[in-house]
This record gives sequence, C-alpha cells and structure tokens, in this order.
Amino acid sequence: MFRERGRNVSGSLFERIRSESERRPCSPGIQQLRDSIKRNLHAVLNTRPGSCSSAPALGVSDAGEDDEEQRVLGFREAQIKRIRQCIEDYEPRISHVEVTAGALEENNPLALIFRIFAYVTLDDNEQLLEFNVHLDSNQHYKMD
Repeated sequence: MFRERGRNVSGSLFERIRSESERRPCSPGIQQLRDSIKRNLHAVLNTRPGSCSSAPALGVSDAGEDDEEQRVLGFREAQIKRIRQCIEDYEPRISHVEVTAGALEENNPLALIFRIFAYVTLDDNEQLLEFNVHLDSNQHYKMD
C-alpha cells in the first residue's frame, strides 16, 4: 500500500535544486536592486557618526554640528555635501552621485527634500536611479 506523494522522481534532490536555480535569473532585476540600495541609503543616512565602532565616520552629522562648514557653504549646501559624501563612502554599488535640494514646504525653508541621482550597472548597462529623501523635524532622513 505504498503511495507516491507527488514527489518528483525524475532526479535527485541536488539535481532538482540545480535545475530550479538555473531557471531563476542570476542577477537581480533593477527594481530589486533599487529597493536594496534604497534600504541601505536609509540606514547609512540615518546613522549618526561615531555610533558604529567599525566605521566611526558612517552617517551624516546633524545639521549645525560642523559650524565652520555651514558658515562657509550655508545650511543647504553643507547638507548636500554631507549626504553626497556619505553615499559615495558607504554605497559602493552606485556611482556618479549628484544631490540637489529644494524646499519641501514653501513656508518652511528648513524642510528640505533632497534628490539623489546616481548610476548603477546592471547586466553591463548603466541605469540612472533617482531617490527622494526629506529631512524631517527630528533630523531623520525619510526615503520616498
């Protein structure tokens, strides 16, 4: 009374695993890659410098911490520089990073939205990615 339970008897477990992996594409699609980069950017931008012992410079310093740079460049330009440097240092999958800033709300000039433009190479093709990030009232970067 032995009954077969829908098992694939055409190959061993390893052969079935190998054939399953051959059906799936080896490289992630652009949306998966974009989502992964977005998650990493959210993490690195919201890490405060000094909070990671293995990478003390990881993160973006709070606005106003580096008064000299802010006095020379202005608040907006200083934040753009900090964000671009953090991304270039801690997201190696993207290149040619450009960051621009604009006001999120007309009546609140400190509510900024940052647009991040960068290139990623996928299957030997360069793809342009764009991310929108805004700085909330708690100085946390929110990815749109």
